[in-house]
Amino acid sequence: MSKAIKLKPDYVDAYDNRGNAYDDLGQHKRAIEDYNKAIRLTPDLVKAYYSRGVAYGNLAQNQRAIEDFNEAIRLKRNYTDAYTGRGLAYARLGHNQLAIKDFSEVIHLTPNYAEAYNNRGFVYLNQGNKKLGCRDAQKACSLGDCSLLEKAKLKGENCR
Repeated sequence: MSKAIKLKPDYVDAYDNRGNAYDDLGQHKRAIEDYNKAIRLTPDLVKAYYSRGVAYGNLAQNQRAIEDFNEAIRLKRNYTDAYTGRGLAYARLGHNQLAIKDFSEVIHLTPNYAEAYNNRGFVYLNQGNKKLGCRDAQKACSLGDCSLLEKAKLKGENCR
């Protein structure tokens, strides 16, 4: 990708892809630099805002992550990955109701997405709302992902 950028400095996808590679390698600041360049070249590049939001989240810069997820959602209204990312950032900041709202939107858009039920259920359980948390954990399990239900049982939550 670096070679592609050297040959064609305005090749947006190369910056975005290299940013993804840097982020996967844990080089989040370098990833953000590439996403910034991609966004400068193409200001409405939804995937670059989303990816930069993920990188900011990886750096625990959750407010900046939320801003990028907001922009990705503004550009692509039904972008479930951006709602998920924003919900996770809200949860990390302790904004549980906003996190629940975003995970609920993901469920609305993709009703059979187990991870969304697990994410929302996790927030409910952390709030002490066993009824709703267990309901979501059970729904996720019925969709094939029992990880939250198993964690709840290990913590002594009796989700029946």
